Amino acid sequence: AKFNQLYTGAYWEYAYMSIGLWYRGIPMKKTFESYFNNDAVVIVFSYTFDKLKMGYSYDITTSHLLTRSAGSHEVSLVYVMMPKGKPKRKIVPCPMQ
Repeated sequence: AKFNQLYTGAYWEYAYMSIGLWYRGIPMKKTFESYFNNDAVVIVFSYTFDKLKMGYSYDITTSHLLTRSAGSHEVSLVYVMMPKGKPKRKIVPCPMQ
């Protein structure tokens, strides 16, 4: 079957903290059985300790599965390995979770 999904959102970073809000789904597009393609709103929080980043996110279900799901939790742990010295090419900064 065809599968359509769109992620849109933003992060706010301050010092060692990062907070984000994301939407997953395609509003106004109907999927099978006349349900709109609304899936979840995601709240993201992370904190960086030197090269270690700890993150937490919670998916708030917005689809027709809301009656059967209370959402989902995710915890992440990231170790950032950066090369020593100046990079040979320009690196595009992006939030890491």
